[in-house]
Amino acid sequence: MLQFNKRPACSTPRVLTDRSLFTIYHSIFQKINWKKYDESTGVPSLSKSTINSVIISFPSYEEQKQIGTFFQQLDKTIALHQRKLTKLKELKQGYLQKMFPKNGSKFPQLRFAGFADAWEQRKLIEVADYRNGKAHEKDISENGDYIVVNSKFVSTNGAVKKFSDELIAPLKKGELAFVLSDVPNGRAIARTFLIDEDNKYSLNQRIAGITPHSDTNSYFLHSLMNRHGRL
Repeated sequence: MLQFNKRPACSTPRVLTDRSLFTIYHSIFQKINWKKYDESTGVPSLSKSTINSVIISFPSYEEQKQIGTFFQQLDKTIALHQRKLTKLKELKQGYLQKMFPKNGSKFPQLRFAGFADAWEQRKLIEVADYRNGKAHEKDISENGDYIVVNSKFVSTNGAVKKFSDELIAPLKKGELAFVLSDVPNGRAIARTFLIDEDNKYSLNQRIAGITPHSDTNSYFLHSLMNRHGRL
């Protein structure tokens, strides 16, 4: 059972809501000196003295309930949207399998009304131009103005970012970044990222820049090339 520093008695009992308990646990978590732990020294742990030294502040029970209810509703809304997102990803994956030809066929399983012609077989060089990225290791900057498009950036769909002060290999809106080499696990190889803005992204080495021709739709090419990757 958690123990806390004794405080002067007050007229209103300190009853904790679930949200208040969460705040307490978060305070405890923040007190851990994570930097002193690594794989060679073992697993982080909490001592009784650490827990007992945690100082918390909280209002009356009625205000706790108001705050707790507010965040509970937000959590429920987030969970609802997460379930919707999961279903939409499953739906998209199904369409990706049905709207592109498979096993050498020239006809997809599912098509829009008014389209019945066979799909043509073309090489990538016939529908887009290709170029290699450039090294950015010496130009990485925590507060840089430009996003460096590397394999980690592509594999996380832009969630993990590195920045550069220099736009060394600029990417334009509508171009695709295509992963050529992914160290160490290779999960990002052949995945693509569709560039959504000019003067924002710089192409790193081991990533190809794909520029669709005027008669090639960028989002179609992105979907075609990336359809077997994770959503």
